Amino acid sequence: MTTIKNLIDVTKIKPTLAVLNNGKDVFYMAEPPKSYNQYKDGKRTEQIGGTVYTVLFPLFGYSPFTIKVEGELTPSIPPEKFQNSDALLPVKVEGFSGRIYGTSEGHYALSATATAIKLV
Repeated sequence: MTTIKNLIDVTKIKPTLAVLNNGKDVFYMAEPPKSYNQYKDGKRTEQIGGTVYTVLFPLFGYSPFTIKVEGELTPSIPPEKFQNSDALLPVKVEGFSGRIYGTSEGHYALSATATAIKLV
């Protein structure tokens, strides 16, 4: 039986923000950004690698999705902006790069980086 997995190497597909966000350029954040650690030879180091932002994607039923901004040691969106726990902050993502990869369980996942994430 022929499946899409046999016909297309989905890891070569480069997702864009327009596709992931149904043509819109504004996303929403519901939680403060966090720092993430760098990895070396597959092991976590104590060195901060940047900031990870969790945004909500309307196309995926407003599912949370993380985008890393490498080298950003101070988040561009301060945690104080999230003091109201019901707040959804509109943000724009700049310099987006997405990558589809296969997991060890045989599924596909999406990882993403950006050069900046800013409040609208």
